[in-house]
Amino acid sequence: MSATNKAFAYVFNTTREDTKVAKVLSGWKSTDAPTIPSLAGFEAASRNRIRQLRDLLVASSMHFTAVSYNLDNHVADLLTATLIQHFPAVIERYPMCPYTSRMRLYLGTLLVEMPEVLSWSLSLTRSAKTPNSDKNESPFSREIQLINQQNIVISQLLEANREQAAKIEELEKLGLEEAAAGTHSLTNEGITEQGEEINLANDSSTAGNENRKRKARSSSKAAAALFFEWYTKTPRLWEKCDDRQYKSQSKQIVAFMKLFHPAGLKLNPASRNYADDVLRIGRLAEENMFEFMGIRGIKRNFGTGLLKQLRVLHRSGAFKQRFQDYQIRVTTTKIVDPAPDHTKITY
Repeated sequence: MSATNKAFAYVFNTTREDTKVAKVLSGWKSTDAPTIPSLAGFEAASRNRIRQLRDLLVASSMHFTAVSYNLDNHVADLLTATLIQHFPAVIERYPMCPYTSRMRLYLGTLLVEMPEVLSWSLSLTRSAKTPNSDKNESPFSREIQLINQQNIVISQLLEANREQAAKIEELEKLGLEEAAAGTHSLTNEGITEQGEEINLANDSSTAGNENRKRKARSSSKAAAALFFEWYTKTPRLWEKCDDRQYKSQSKQIVAFMKLFHPAGLKLNPASRNYADDVLRIGRLAEENMFEFMGIRGIKRNFGTGLLKQLRVLHRSGAFKQRFQDYQIRVTTTKIVDPAPDHTKITY
């Protein structure tokens, strides 16, 4: 195909495709032939009055000395008919927009009353052809289809969240097992150097492994992680926890962390942002707690080591003022704690 033919094909095909796209976006089928507003259906008197209005509306595009500059009469009639057809609906919703203001001005100039304009608009609307809908198609099919698509997306997101939670749980278990295995391997090396052998299959070794796992878990978690686990793990630690020592340690660390949230503690498990709120509050409390300890020259620690440091500060009376502030927040309902009362420590 020559360059000239390609150019003509591009121009005409592009215009044709644009026309089809415009039809579809307007609610028509690409093969439909929509009717356009016309003044042919009006009687002569009404048509003359409408064309007087037309001359005012498009005065800047007509009546030139050079005829080629003037707007075509058929195009002007089409524009005027469209403006009249939609005028009642637009003036009801946007009475002060430029379109309605200009229409009111010219209608007043021609002494055209609103009932007459409504009759013109109704006549044009009745003669207009509306997009044909499929007879078998429900009037709510598009809405229902959209809802179904949203349900599919939501179900996929929920499934992805469940898979992610399962992977996180597996990684946590793997980390605990590796920590326990590392401790166990160091012990085995010392025993091997001494020429001793142990039987990993007996009950005493199994119990030792469990204790090391618990110790590794309790000593490796940050305070914010313990706070998040305490309020979000399912089932909750206060409902079911096989390790009583870990449960007690978590409860005490969380209790101390509550003292370091200046704005109080308000958690609602029914809230959509419950997990985000727990994470945000836990991180803020952890940051304030470590800042409090850093001023006193205490290095950051985790798990059992952190609890020992907090107990030392408690015995020294460092938390006395914070205990009083916390009690004030409790009495002023700035503390909303979803944990049951038997898990809370009375300061």
